[in-house]
Amino acid sequence: MNNEGNVVPWLMATRAVIHNGCTTGVEAYFMGLPALSYRATVNDYYDYGFYQLPNRLSYQCFDFDELCETLGKILVGEIGVAHGAEREALANNHLAAMDGPLACERIVDVLQTMVDSTSQMDKRPFRDRLEGHLEAAVRRVGRSLAPYLPGSHKSPK
Repeated sequence: MNNEGNVVPWLMATRAVIHNGCTTGVEAYFMGLPALSYRATVNDYYDYGFYQLPNRLSYQCFDFDELCETLGKILVGEIGVAHGAEREALANNHLAAMDGPLACERIVDVLQTMVDSTSQMDKRPFRDRLEGHLEAAVRRVGRSLAPYLPGSHKSPK
């Protein structure tokens, strides 16, 4: 088995994905590939907390028989990707910028805004800026020496 590289080529070569709270289920959903979340053991804290997105974007199967039945329906073409307004709303809530400029264009825009604002950022007098830099340097030195002071909780020992 090979665990290196991106999962997309593997997804492109399959007809369905079986997972349990895996982001591969999310990738499958957006690629239009049926995903099944096998949840033989349910823990609401995890399943509806951190892992809610991949589980809810997939067909949820709570026992092995249900998993086999749902997978069988997918393989014979009876059902496809899990759809529905609730799934679409959930996906749209977690995925940004599906329309409009590409991510690289958005990044360049943000960087350009940062560069433009830097020239106008600090109009304080030189002496005040120098004082601020010196205070920051003293704090850095103090933090690096603190572990060596008696009673320190961050002793190098």
